[in-house]
Amino acid sequence: MSEIVEFLLSLVKDYGYLGAFIGSILGNITIALPIPYAFLVAALGTKLNPFILGLVSGLGATIGELSSYLLGRAGRRALNPQQLSRLDVARRLLDRYGYLTIILFAVTPLPDDLLLVPLGLMNYDLKTLAVSVWIGKTVLALALAYAGYYGSDYLSIMYTSAGWTGIALTLVSLAIVTIALVKLDWEKILEKL
Repeated sequence: MSEIVEFLLSLVKDYGYLGAFIGSILGNITIALPIPYAFLVAALGTKLNPFILGLVSGLGATIGELSSYLLGRAGRRALNPQQLSRLDVARRLLDRYGYLTIILFAVTPLPDDLLLVPLGLMNYDLKTLAVSVWIGKTVLALALAYAGYYGSDYLSIMYTSAGWTGIALTLVSLAIVTIALVKLDWEKILEKL
């Protein structure tokens, strides 16, 4: 893990904000792997302008997170028509307030992949998703950058990875959510609401 941290910090040392942007993409492009993106942003907040760093890192994190959504979109091809129909009903449930859920996942330590892969499976609107993720990730990145700037190390600790246990729990949770989305009869659920 320390090699990854050193690599990300060297990116920023050598390339400044461009390095922070690339590091933020890399820190969010993986599914369930513990790349210490939050630590990177908080640490860089001590050396770079926290406002610019927050904006750059938020954009990079958004681009990286879209990989989870695209993975879900690719997985949609493997589903049968009945499963696709169920997912389309689930998507209609999210059409009204789904963006708030996306922002919540993006701005908190909740694993984004648990939401973004299923949203890809549902063929959720990419523009709404991208804007919502960008808002959440930018708020998070600004908070981390300013925490680093003001020396609030406890905030970066809140957002760091849980190691291999966190990876395993994220992958199991992702599988459960995906299976539930495909197996549940969302039309019946929608009728009851």
